[in-house]
Amino acid sequence: MPEQFDRKLPAIFAIGTTALLVLHHWYAGTEGRVFFFVLFLVPMVGGLAIGGLIYPPILFALGPRGRDLPRSTKALSALFSLGGLCFGLYLARFVYKM
Repeated sequence: MPEQFDRKLPAIFAIGTTALLVLHHWYAGTEGRVFFFVLFLVPMVGGLAIGGLIYPPILFALGPRGRDLPRSTKALSALFSLGGLCFGLYLARFVYKM
């Protein structure tokens, strides 16, 4: 029986990563310091979470639960993750002027 994926975990990840980015933006604005972990890794997870909201297996495709998923789903998962990385690079270049 194939594994069932729902949108609950991607929704939790999307809300969590958005909240973390908002808190980081507030911290960077008040203290003037930027954490690279939050700036580059968190948007990648956020991109996967947004992909999981659209099609739930995208969130799990790059991990061990996605072992039996097709390569097209894994490719979409990698694209959503790279989209999140591009968003982090955009934040670093244009928002935080790094």
